[in-house]
Amino acid sequence: MKNELLRILKLKIQKKDGHPTNSARISIWDIHPKWLKFLDYVEGVKFTTKNVVEPKIEIKKAWNVKNITKQEIILYS
Repeated sequence: MKNELLRILKLKIQKKDGHPTNSARISIWDIHPKWLKFLDYVEGVKFTTKNVVEPKIEIKKAWNVKNITKQEIILYS
């Protein structure tokens, strides 16, 4: 997880190898140490995707009746 976040988002500080720099090239700047420390805490976090279970036709029918009825009440009252 840490590597994925670091690949996506790099928070930089205007230093090179720990020393201040006047360079405008952000690509050579150091990654902010607080960002690296934060990433150490998220190392153990894992994201999983929830399996999508196709509901049965009865569940779909009940959902439609419930929601369509509410819509009709709102539209006609």
